[in-house]
Amino acid sequence: MKVTGYKLRQAIKEMETARDLLAARFADCLKEFEGEEKPDPIDVMKLYEAAEKDLASLQTAQTQYNVLVRVPGLGILLSEAIKQVGGAGRVEKMWKVVATGPKNRYGFESDSRSKDMIVAKLKVSAESAGGLAKRAGKWASSLREAIQLGNAIEVDIEGLDPELFE
Repeated sequence: MKVTGYKLRQAIKEMETARDLLAARFADCLKEFEGEEKPDPIDVMKLYEAAEKDLASLQTAQTQYNVLVRVPGLGILLSEAIKQVGGAGRVEKMWKVVATGPKNRYGFESDSRSKDMIVAKLKVSAESAGGLAKRAGKWASSLREAIQLGNAIEVDIEGLDPELFE
């Protein structure tokens, strides 16, 4: 079956919702008062197990998709771009903190000075850290864009059940 990353992601989201609803229904149907009619917990559990199995199939297809697609412009697999994007964002954030200086958690700077105090000096200037933050941000942005472009590519996943998308 031919799918895009977006189609897989949406199907996974819908299946997770269905599974979560069945889990809630199962907990609710374990007990009933006289006169109440609730579904049989065994039947609900069968539906829950089927949803878990379908979710696993979709997630496996997503993994296959991620290793089949090369993201445009970067020449790396979609799975690698996905794994790198979080780290790239963290690198950008760390350099931004250096560039802007640490913030006092109470929102004010110390107004006391001591001529005997020894103060450690930054090894990287704020300007340099700003440039490094900008460079890291561009890399993170290019990864995000590549992931979006990669998810739009249609790929044939062998053995994927079309009913999982209904």
